[in-house]
Amino acid sequence: MSFADRLMSFFVFLLLTVITFGTYPIYFYITTKREEIALLRQISEKLDRIR
Repeated sequence: MSFADRLMSFFVFLLLTVITFGTYPIYFYITTKREEIALLRQISEKLDRIR
């Protein structure tokens, strides 16, 4: 990911934060944690199958 892509993502994040009156960071945190947990669960299941 290039610097320009990261900068654009940051500006979109800031814009959504302003539009939603500060609630977007909470939504972002919750959804990214759910995705992280799902990915870690998949990794754990694959490792269990290997053993």
